[in-house]
Amino acid sequence: MFAVAAFSLQSWIPDAPYDTTEDLLHSVFATAMGFAFAFGVLAVAVCRHQNEHHWRFLDGVAVLASVVLPIAMSIYGNADGVLQRIMFLIAYIWYGIESLAQSSPIS
Repeated sequence: MFAVAAFSLQSWIPDAPYDTTEDLLHSVFATAMGFAFAFGVLAVAVCRHQNEHHWRFLDGVAVLASVVLPIAMSIYGNADGVLQRIMFLIAYIWYGIESLAQSSPIS
């Protein structure tokens, strides 16, 4: 996540100068972060399934969002900011619910 923040991407302002290498590195690290999140959610879901024998709906939503929304962002360039915020909102909700579930005796 720090690498994504460290490298800037191409500006949405037409004709604004940008570094193509930084733009590429931003995209590479953002993609890696998306895969890491999806695999992390899957790992937690599999471990939970082995212990509690059930799947959570939000796990599927989080994985689906981490795959579908980046694809939609590349297709719908004018809506990529909104789609990115939706993706982060879903991720933060997943993190929050997981954190609360891990800290409370009732799951």
